[in-house]
Amino acid sequence: MSTQLHSTALLLFLRNEQDEARCKPLTGSQKASTALFRRFNRYAIKQARRTGLPLFVIQGDQQVGGTFGERLSNAYQAVFDLGYERVIAIGNDCPELNTSVLLQAAGTLEDHGLVLGPTQDGGAYLIGLQRSAFDPTAFANLPWQTDTVYEALQALAGDAVAVLSTSFDVDHP
Repeated sequence: MSTQLHSTALLLFLRNEQDEARCKPLTGSQKASTALFRRFNRYAIKQARRTGLPLFVIQGDQQVGGTFGERLSNAYQAVFDLGYERVIAIGNDCPELNTSVLLQAAGTLEDHGLVLGPTQDGGAYLIGLQRSAFDPTAFANLPWQTDTVYEALQALAGDAVAVLSTSFDVDHP
């Protein structure tokens, strides 16, 4: 692992399993959906840990802010405040996300201000940011949780963006 990767951290940003199951009822019951999201969380943590990069999990009540954008922006800022120069945020809803993709993103982020993993529905399954490219207010005010957030992220970064392969995230059964 290069010395540069030691200044890169992973951020797993998610709701607690019960809230996730209420917002995304993927099965016929709350209990089964909660169990499914618990498995998604364990999978994401396992893939992230296998990279050897520092992992920060910010979940549920640990998130600070009134909107999704504020909470995500504050989570990035918290990890940057620990001294990391690059932060890669992921969620738990991309089954194709694996250690190889995370390491590819970390390597790519060394030379780009922003690395994006686009989803088929206009979102992003991975957002890697260099500290120098992070504008907390602009980031918080993006159209989060819409089908235009990927385009807005690209516009925010301009030429400093690198794009990974498109994947899907699980929002519906």
